[in-house]
Amino acid sequence: MIAIANTTFQRVRNAILGQMYPPDTSIPQEEIDKIGMDTIFVEDLGFDSLEQIELVAELEEEFDINIPDVVSDEIRTVGDAVRAVDLLVNREI
Repeated sequence: MIAIANTTFQRVRNAILGQMYPPDTSIPQEEIDKIGMDTIFVEDLGFDSLEQIELVAELEEEFDINIPDVVSDEIRTVGDAVRAVDLLVNREI
């Protein structure tokens, strides 16, 4: 499970960075490193509600899942997103 979660984390982080930076942009390592499981989308990354909706749509496409509104409404941190994706991919919610 740790390896799966780590892979999920990396894919979620890449989706986040994809929203924060234009394609083909060199992203400083310190920007990559500041995104951890406890990173809060609004406070730490400055996401607004539209950016959060766009991220959910990106995660649905990336992982070929449907994230119900009741689940997406509870995603506040990167860790919340990783756990939700893992559960949906494994059909546990």
